[in-house]
Amino acid sequence: MKLSHLAACALLALPPLAFASLGGNADTVQSDQAKMKVAARVTKSALNYTVQELQLASGTAVREYVAQNGVVFGVAWRGPVKPDLQQVLGQYFSALSDPTAIKHSNHTQLHVQKDDLVIHSSGHMRAFAGQAYLSSALPQGVTASDIQ
Repeated sequence: MKLSHLAACALLALPPLAFASLGGNADTVQSDQAKMKVAARVTKSALNYTVQELQLASGTAVREYVAQNGVVFGVAWRGPVKPDLQQVLGQYFSALSDPTAIKHSNHTQLHVQKDDLVIHSSGHMRAFAGQAYLSSALPQGVTASDIQ
């Protein structure tokens, strides 16, 4: 077997890179920044969680809400372009194509609820906003309205 084939096999055997997407671990935010082409990052602390705001090169802001245990329990976005929702929602992205989870959908709004996952997305060209959260992972005293 050629050396290049061995190298390719070794790369395929490595675990995929993790990203700080919904339900993921905040320790991987640096990978998230590279993947999403983040122009700036601001971290704000609240009572029992932190918010990491990623300013994308497109002008869209993505906020990751991180509990004290390091798990991303909510995400929100606002800007002229939707972020890569597969990146932002991670393992929960498939809920967007699950007809049993979609509670309301039209040209400007989408509401999805599946188990403890809730996704709200709305907007039109150059004005998109949304939020997604895991209701069972919300820290004590945090409500869905805190994720914006």
